[in-house]
Amino acid sequence: MKTNTKERSREIASTILDQLGGAVAMMGVKTMGFGDSCLTMKIGRNPKRATHVTITLASDDTYAVLVQRVPGIKGIVAGRKIVDLAKVSGVYASNLHDVLEAETGLYMRL
Repeated sequence: MKTNTKERSREIASTILDQLGGAVAMMGVKTMGFGDSCLTMKIGRNPKRATHVTITLASDDTYAVLVQRVPGIKGIVAGRKIVDLAKVSGVYASNLHDVLEAETGLYMRL
């Protein structure tokens, strides 16, 4: 039985979430969503002023991490653009915490 694309993307997002574990709480995640083989999170305040993190599964079983600053509705009205703060590819599951810590400035472990 073949799973459809939406179910597959949901499974991938769930796996990424499992691999992050408690880091989700440490980042103060407000909302989460999934897309084409990725997990997207809106995160809480942090030293680097990042607002969104997207973790995408690559074809070689590594992850690409995109950290962005997305303006709120007032910022969009004022003409602010989405800013890519960091793009890191080739990240193994065991290194996700380290990359997120380096790119957001938030500690991922107690």
